Amino acid sequence: MLGLDPVRKGRIIRRQLGIVPQRDTLDQELRVRQNLEIFGRYFGLRGPELAHRVSELLRFAHLEDKSEVQIPELSGGMRRRLSIARALVNHPRVLLLDEPTTGLDPQSRHLLWDQLRDLHQAGLTSLFATHYMEEAEQLCDRILIIDDGRLIADGSPQELIRTHCLKEVVTIPVDATSDRLIKLFADVHGYSYTAEERTVEIFTGSAELTVSELCRAGIPGAGTPDCKTRTANLEDVYLQLTGKELRD
Repeated sequence: MLGLDPVRKGRIIRRQLGIVPQRDTLDQELRVRQNLEIFGRYFGLRGPELAHRVSELLRFAHLEDKSEVQIPELSGGMRRRLSIARALVNHPRVLLLDEPTTGLDPQSRHLLWDQLRDLHQAGLTSLFATHYMEEAEQLCDRILIIDDGRLIADGSPQELIRTHCLKEVVTIPVDATSDRLIKLFADVHGYSYTAEERTVEIFTGSAELTVSELCRAGIPGAGTPDCKTRTANLEDVYLQLTGKELRD
């Protein structure tokens, strides 16, 4: 890691890492500012240098007005932002995050995404585990998909979608009869598809052409407002590769 041997240079490497675990490890007895100060002292920061770094991180985390608040008074989003700020105390070269936005509301999640983008633009490498495919697609240059401990795909979001999915998806509502018809239609025309309780999704190079073919084949629901089209995404890749829904 970082061009160094982890066995021989482990201590040097660790000093260049920032770690944000999924579980909240903030000191509940201390105030927001104190959590940053204590962590800074672990890395040898003292006096004006420590005070300056803490002020920088409070601004980064949008917690300037919460600096003297105790941890139990913070919302989940504030705690997560503080955890990331704390991991940045030592100016790490690599930031490791485990499920960084789990449990956050959409507003807090998007604010955290913006912060991670800012860190990336500043040259920091982030490596994180997530079950949110939208998050990975939005933030990552490179994605590794792991299933049951086995690496099954590796590439940029665009590469993975291009390699493992056709570019468009037609979603059509089904009942027991039309479900069989659509699956037969997909098999005859060589389309891949996924089926859920009340919908079938057909992967295609041209949604417009596929909808026309569905209509000509007399498939119930084809061409109606309930028949939807969209572009393929990373979640489609995951489901195509694993055959299952996202899970813990």
